[in-house]
Amino acid sequence: MARAVVRGDRRLSSNLRSIGAAFTAAEMDEICRKTLAPMRDRAEVNALALRDFTHTPPGGHLDEGIVIVKQKSSAGFREFWISFTRRARKLAHLVEFGTAPHWQPHRFGGWMHPGARPKPFFRPAFEAEKNSALGLFAALAWGVIARRAAALPKDD
Repeated sequence: MARAVVRGDRRLSSNLRSIGAAFTAAEMDEICRKTLAPMRDRAEVNALALRDFTHTPPGGHLDEGIVIVKQKSSAGFREFWISFTRRARKLAHLVEFGTAPHWQPHRFGGWMHPGARPKPFFRPAFEAEKNSALGLFAALAWGVIARRAAALPKDD
């Protein structure tokens, strides 16, 4: 029976540890932001189509307040969200899901608002980009791994 001989296992382990160290926190954060950027951009385009061009409200339009936010992070965990700021923070869910008829006590001396139909802008962006997000993340991460592996010392 033939025996297999493995050589260079210490070197291999060292190289794998070195490649694993390639992912600094800043690099991983950048990869996460780049991965979510197409989804955010598509949501902005969808929200732009819903913009009321007759006036500019205080706090900006819905499409101007869509951002990528780092929620939580630790040594082995990152959580990023596509979120809303300024005026968009108060309106995004109302536009996305619509509203039922309701009383508006502070507008025009009080009046009954007839409600609003849902105008989804975020969910279609998510559905359009969710399948490509994993591939983009993998490609960006592989780029970091490949650059680090190429920089390793070569065997003689």
